[in-house]
Amino acid sequence: MDSQILATLIEQATSPSLSKADMVLNKKVCQKLNDDESLYVFTPIPYRAGAAVAAMKARLVKKNPAIQCLTLDLVECAVRSCGNTFHTKVGSEEFMNTLVRLLKVAELSPVVFLNFEV
Repeated sequence: MDSQILATLIEQATSPSLSKADMVLNKKVCQKLNDDESLYVFTPIPYRAGAAVAAMKARLVKKNPAIQCLTLDLVECAVRSCGNTFHTKVGSEEFMNTLVRLLKVAELSPVVFLNFEV
């Protein structure tokens, strides 16, 4: 159940209806990842980090460039705000392969490249 709540927050933060990254939602995701006093008090931080990275990965493989850009913004925010446990999960071979595949896709929208320096 905890991972579903986190996945829902991540979906809201990466909704294609947003015109730009909602830093309030991004910070809320980061707070839920870091906060021992949150709803996730009974869920260890490594589990939360793994669930968050899995949800972010699922958003990155969507074909919608708006979702991809917002997810990259969220990943950046979380890397800056979260600790080593999250960094370990984001630095995993599986997540890195997802990023590499994203960059190799021939039909990748120029929108993604215009928003992020590679």
